[in-house]
Amino acid sequence: MLSGCSDEGANPTPASEPAEQTSLVIPEVGRPLEVGADACALLDERQRRELGLPGVVRGDGDGTCDLHRDAQRPDESDYLRIVVFAEGGLADQYAQCGTLDCSRWTTDSIDGYPVIRAADELTAKYRGCKIFLGVSDTSVVTFVDVAVGSGAGGEDCARAERAAGMVLVTLG
Repeated sequence: MLSGCSDEGANPTPASEPAEQTSLVIPEVGRPLEVGADACALLDERQRRELGLPGVVRGDGDGTCDLHRDAQRPDESDYLRIVVFAEGGLADQYAQCGTLDCSRWTTDSIDGYPVIRAADELTAKYRGCKIFLGVSDTSVVTFVDVAVGSGAGGEDCARAERAAGMVLVTLG
């Protein structure tokens, strides 16, 4: 049985099928926002400087953007990755629990928008944080905050949460 992804005492679910998702209630987005495909456009230069990450490194395609202290010398031990998922919403992100250990995942909200805090062994080991921000019932902005050996990220997700709030201002 996958911990945290099905009811205790239920029949085990094969990893190839999503587990029953009864441990988290995924709220609907009350005020949907339109998000484009360009993750780097979600924060302007002033917002990136406020986060201490003015350097922008585009990922493959427009959907991924890495923010660094210096774009000329990106530091893979301290960055914030923003990824736009324009299809599926939070429920689809939670459906990963059929193949991942989601026992430490929780729901919350940021400025009235639902989030999933996706804590796992890797985020704990490397002082990282991953949150999925539901901006509509079909669109999610994901923040992966990595701060190996520093206090910028960490499981409290302060920097990622600040960035999520800034993105909501941009989209609002």
